[in-house]
Amino acid sequence: GKLFGNAGPDRFVDRLVSCLTEAHGDIRLHVFPFGGIAQSVEWVAHYRSRNAPQDRISAVRADRP
Repeated sequence: GKLFGNAGPDRFVDRLVSCLTEAHGDIRLHVFPFGGIAQSVEWVAHYRSRNAPQDRISAVRADRP
């Protein structure tokens, strides 16, 4: 079957980030590219470009092997 639409993990990541403190240390986010690698990289770039507290979650980024 086909999906009716797409939904990103924005709300989940926002809630996760809002609960992080310095005590958690360096946090890395692993993205599963179920919608395709290009769409996942686009989401990461978009998420980082908004007003996300990037200093609290340093690895909302696309790591290259």
